[in-house]
Amino acid sequence: MKLRVKFEKGDEVKLISHLNLIKVFVQALRRSGLPVAYSEGFSPHPRVSFGPPLTLGIKSKGEFADLVLEKAIDKDEFKIRFNKELPEGLKIMEVGEVPRESKSLMAIIDIATYKIKPDGEGRSLDISLHLKGKIKIKEAVKSLLGKEELNLASLDMERTGLFVEKEGKLVSPLEL
Repeated sequence: MKLRVKFEKGDEVKLISHLNLIKVFVQALRRSGLPVAYSEGFSPHPRVSFGPPLTLGIKSKGEFADLVLEKAIDKDEFKIRFNKELPEGLKIMEVGEVPRESKSLMAIIDIATYKIKPDGEGRSLDISLHLKGKIKIKEAVKSLLGKEELNLASLDMERTGLFVEKEGKLVSPLEL
């Protein structure tokens, strides 16, 4: 069984790097006792893969990860048990089953959307960024705000979603 989870990364953990986020997920999976499948070989590791990494200092309401389980489990039970072991600021929002042979999240996700509040309050900017392009989020925000230098962690910034572009429409990776 392969599950695709949508999770939130809040203010409390926005300064955790992508590699540390992976470690946190793996530790939470071990503590939860969920039947996670492991790779084969000399140094087995849980079969977990993530979508595009989130820039340090940005929170998110729509990150994704795929997890392979050894046996079927109720999706609601999975969500409850996993959330119980995650630290404050990380929360599984939705769980869906995908075919075991489905493409990786990194291969299918095309678009990321962001909401930026440059002054912390009041007006906000919505940005859609094609992830397979050459423009990165920091360069896009610098250009929009007309700044030479920019510390993304100093802005109130949130990734609001990750999407697959399918037939000209944006589709959630959970809907594939």
